[in-house]
Amino acid sequence: IGLPEFPPKGASPETKSAFQERMKEIWIQRQAELQKLDETMADLPKLLLERIKRMDAYLQNPLAELSQEWQEPVDENSVTHIVSVLQDLEHHFTDIDVARDFHTLGGWAILVSLL
Repeated sequence: IGLPEFPPKGASPETKSAFQERMKEIWIQRQAELQKLDETMADLPKLLLERIKRMDAYLQNPLAELSQEWQEPVDENSVTHIVSVLQDLEHHFTDIDVARDFHTLGGWAILVSLL
């Protein structure tokens, strides 16, 4: 993006105005970029709750869950099978804040039940 050079002391009103206008353009562009980034980011609490739900469903009826997993084709991008759920959680738990949120949402007791 490159910030414009700050106008020197005693700069003309036109120079100051051009600087202010360019800074406003940069700010608007940056806000649009941040909005776009925000739209692509995952809703982490929702994702963690989905993982908790999948683990709980597995614990309620492991045989049914396993037989369903064997019958369904595996989608590489899907996180529905118990192993992929656990692998996904392992990845997310590298961030201690995510691990804490998982605990706060009640996921630890369910996770420990799988041990």
